[in-house]
Amino acid sequence: MKVIGFTIAALAILLTVAAASAQTLVRCYPMRFVLDRTLTEYGESPAYVFSNRRDETFVLTLNEETGSWSTFVQAESGKLCPVSSGMNFGPVPDAFKQLAIPGEDS
Repeated sequence: MKVIGFTIAALAILLTVAAASAQTLVRCYPMRFVLDRTLTEYGESPAYVFSNRRDETFVLTLNEETGSWSTFVQAESGKLCPVSSGMNFGPVPDAFKQLAIPGEDS
């Protein structure tokens, strides 16, 4: 479970960089529209919600069967702005687990 938490934390750090530009460079859409669309088009449902140090809120949608995923940052208006999407969401490979801090559970 620590590995999943670490993976989500790492994703949050990477998305922080993209979040500021996402709200100004891409279109943002009403939350209900985004969540309905990711479900009907990709079979993705909200899986995680997390915030960064700038108090920006992110939503990760996930289809556990296909491995597809999407991330959105919530704009001040409450709308969701797409940040990134991809495939092959899944467990952390053993090669990454070997990079864990000695003495820490992976």
